[in-house]
Amino acid sequence: MTLRSQILVGAVWVALFAGFAGAQDEAGTESSADQRFQALMAGVETALNEYIAAGYQRDADWNAAAAKAAGEGVPPPSMPEPMEFPPKSLIAEHVALFEKAALELAGDDDAIQFLGTVISMGELAGMKQNVLDACKTLSTTYAKSSKIGDALITLTRCAKFIGKEEIDRTLRAIELANPDGDLQARAILIRIDSDLRDAPVSSPEYVAARAEAMRAATLAKDSKIKSQARQSIAEREKLDRGMKATDIAGVDLHGQSFRLSDYKGKIIVLDFWGDW
Repeated sequence: MTLRSQILVGAVWVALFAGFAGAQDEAGTESSADQRFQALMAGVETALNEYIAAGYQRDADWNAAAAKAAGEGVPPPSMPEPMEFPPKSLIAEHVALFEKAALELAGDDDAIQFLGTVISMGELAGMKQNVLDACKTLSTTYAKSSKIGDALITLTRCAKFIGKEEIDRTLRAIELANPDGDLQARAILIRIDSDLRDAPVSSPEYVAARAEAMRAATLAKDSKIKSQARQSIAEREKLDRGMKATDIAGVDLHGQSFRLSDYKGKIIVLDFWGDW
């Protein structure tokens, strides 16, 4: 990867962190903890921007030196060592700040957003023990919190990093402890997502995941969560590979009515397009 490409990748990381902070801004009136969280996120963004700016300067310096060497008829200087993206040591420094904030807010629901960030950023920095500790704290101290939902989606993103078993253990603890049916349902759906999506429909794993999805639909009060649970089953059982396609009906370019079943046994190409 060229230095310029590395810098562009870094710019994407900055945009992701800025977007995460922006999403927190939309939550409503900010408490002092929210303001601290925003300040820490701004610090991460600033540090990443500075890191990228240094990369641009290094790129410019090398290009200038290479051009000068070419003019003098001598070999160009060696290219700089590749920049690290994401910059793990830089991110680790900021993870420590989020951990400190979570510790100072211990027992207060406002700590959850800091712990969620420790999990997401800790994964990027390869800080496995830190992520495990944050998951354990969420599943014990804050399992009953109404704000735990803010951290649920974060858990799914690090399943490969710390292991699905650990994530499942955390989600089950939240599901069992939290009194909110919607949060219980969300924890269930996140926990069974991979089996419900990828396990063969006839497998024991899918059958068990299906039963859990139906249980989530029963627990949930929110219509969107209920729909998500049922729709995930419908998609697998009606639209999965090897299933019989829905008998689409329509009119062709010549005004002739047709059904997909008219072409049974033939190779069909479906072209979905729009004009806007």
